[in-house]
Amino acid sequence: MVDAKEPECSARYYPQDTLAYAWVTVVPVDEQLSDMQVVWERFNEYPAFRDLIDQLKTESTEETGVDFEAEIAARFILYLTQQV
Repeated sequence: MVDAKEPECSARYYPQDTLAYAWVTVVPVDEQLSDMQVVWERFNEYPAFRDLIDQLKTESTEETGVDFEAEIAARFILYLTQQV
């Protein structure tokens, strides 16, 4: 790669042909949480994205027997509200 910048932290462990990478803050606080909510809301503006999320939730529930909304999202939101 010509004129490529030095990889940052964990990015150096990805293959050289990686186009993009991302990370998730497990316990977002303050501004991070509101920024995440804004980004998620923007994704939800696209019907194809909403359809994909619904499909993944359905497949996940069928394969694992775990209802994402009832068992995971609800607990995660409760945890976040207790942290603030």
